[in-house]
Amino acid sequence: MNGYISVENKKIYYEEYGDNSLPTFLYLHGGPGVGSYDFNLTQAQRLSPFIHLISIDQRGCLRSDAIEEIEDFSIQNLINDFEFIRDHFKIDRWGLIGHSFGGYLAVEYAYQFPDVIEQVVLECPTFDMLESLQSVVKKAEKLYREDGQDKLADRCKDAYNYSKQELFSIFNEISEKRDQVYIRSLNPHFFNDIVEQSEIQHYDWQKQKMFQNKINDQVLKQPVLDKLTNITCPVLLIKGKYDPICSELQTEEFLNKVQNRTVVICVNSAHMPRHEEPEYYAEAIQAFVKNTPLR
Repeated sequence: MNGYISVENKKIYYEEYGDNSLPTFLYLHGGPGVGSYDFNLTQAQRLSPFIHLISIDQRGCLRSDAIEEIEDFSIQNLINDFEFIRDHFKIDRWGLIGHSFGGYLAVEYAYQFPDVIEQVVLECPTFDMLESLQSVVKKAEKLYREDGQDKLADRCKDAYNYSKQELFSIFNEISEKRDQVYIRSLNPHFFNDIVEQSEIQHYDWQKQKMFQNKINDQVLKQPVLDKLTNITCPVLLIKGKYDPICSELQTEEFLNKVQNRTVVICVNSAHMPRHEEPEYYAEAIQAFVKNTPLR
C-alpha cells in the first residue's frame, strides 16, 4: 500500500508492507534527502514477513512535497513529522530502521521520544557528520595512491587537519572516487542505475539539493554522539566492514555508550549492506526482532 499523509500543508509519501499485527518499524532514509525508493526495492519484501514496515520519503524528498527556498526547515520538523505519522497510523510504540543520516535521525528521535520507541536498527549510521566526511576523504587516499596520484592522495591523508571549508573543498574534489569508497562488492555506480530505471522524475530526485541546503549546517553543528548514552532500548548496529561513514572512531563511541546493543558486521560491504549483502541484512534484522541467534 502507498499514499500520502498531509503534515503542515506538506504531503509526505509513504509505503506500507507487512501485516499490521507484526512489530511496526519506520524506515528513515539517508542522503541526506535520497528517499526510500532503493530500500523498498531491495528490502521491503524480505522484511515484510516478520515486520510491519512503514517507509517514507522525508519531508522535501523524492515523492514528498519539495522544500521551498523561502521556507524555514529544521531537523525538528522531521522529528515532529515522525510523531505525526505515528499518530496517523494509531501506533503506540514502534521501532526504527535508519540508514546513514537516517541513523542520525533515529538517535535524535529516540532521544526525544524514548517512550514510543521499542527497538532501533542502525545501518551504517553517522553520529557526527563532520567526522564522517573526514573519514570518507581519508579513505580515498588509498585509491588515489593506487592510481599514482600522490599529490591528491597526500591531500586526502590530511583530512583530519582541515578546516570545515577546506574539508568540503577536497570532499567535492574527490567526487570521482567517492562511490568506490562507499561501495565494496557491487559496481560503484549501481545506485545511478537504480535512479535511471526507477521511472521517478528527475525533478523529484533533485529535491534533495534544497533539502541538503536547509539541513546540512544543522547536522554538521549538532552531532548526536553524546545522546547515545540515553538510548536504552535494544539497538542493532549493522555495519559494513569497509564503511567510511560509521567510522572506526564513531563505532568505538557507539560501543562505549550504548549498553543494550547487538552488532553485526557485514564483511563484504561498505556503506550499503542492504544492497551488498541483502539476504544477510534481512536475516540480521529478523534475528534481532525475534531475539533469536543469527546464523
